[in-house]
Amino acid sequence: MKKTIITILIVFITFSAFSYSKEKLEHAETYSSGDEKYDDIKYVVKKLHIQMDKHFEKKVEQLQSDDLLKGHGFFTTDRVIEYANYGAKKMSLEYTLRLYNESFESFVSKISPHDWGLYLHKLIGRGISDIVTNEEGFVTQQVERMVLKSFPFNLDMTKTEVIEYKNDKITVYWRVFESKNKSTLSDIGSVSFIRKGDSQTLVKFRSAHLLGSNPFIEVAVPNLPTIQKQIKDTFLDHLESYKKRIESANNKYPRNQEGLTPI
Repeated sequence: MKKTIITILIVFITFSAFSYSKEKLEHAETYSSGDEKYDDIKYVVKKLHIQMDKHFEKKVEQLQSDDLLKGHGFFTTDRVIEYANYGAKKMSLEYTLRLYNESFESFVSKISPHDWGLYLHKLIGRGISDIVTNEEGFVTQQVERMVLKSFPFNLDMTKTEVIEYKNDKITVYWRVFESKNKSTLSDIGSVSFIRKGDSQTLVKFRSAHLLGSNPFIEVAVPNLPTIQKQIKDTFLDHLESYKKRIESANNKYPRNQEGLTPI
């Protein structure tokens, strides 16, 4: 009897979630004024970087050039601070990186840091709002909503982003604050574009995740090794998508903004 009830619940959740994912999603302006939403994003993500270095730094140092050119990733579980004023929660951590035979200037001309989400694997919808630029015209803050195709329901997340520019490195820091279908309960992280000599660029994803399993109530997916590996593999797929973008002769991989489902 107990097994029957569990089976029915799984079927109900899966069917409901899949049905919900097919509804049309509309992008809404979430914030109207003030920069308070950005204040501690860099702080908490940089603390996450310190945690990740403790877990993975020695492993990363052992990677050879061939490993980096193919892309490599690591995963684990740890307690992560998502907001500076709140306690830590247990989340799945991924650390993925890949080296590209493309100069830094050429790379960021093909994948602009503020458009890092446009070339993610299985992206089916994207919306940008609340854009802030500096005196040079570079985007330094924005709100980005993205929907990635997934099963049993799509990954739908809206995040605040802060972009930091240095001569040899550009980093986008993010934190998800809303998920319309509760597919993402917590998500903070960064993507860095790093100059490596005159002819190479290193891209590094470091992030922490707590996924949801029900589109109606917040039910977390357990931080199991299989889930962690799936997250890591997803980011490796993103890095492969980046490779196809920069190597594309017509410079239009995988699609332009107009080819996406509007949200």
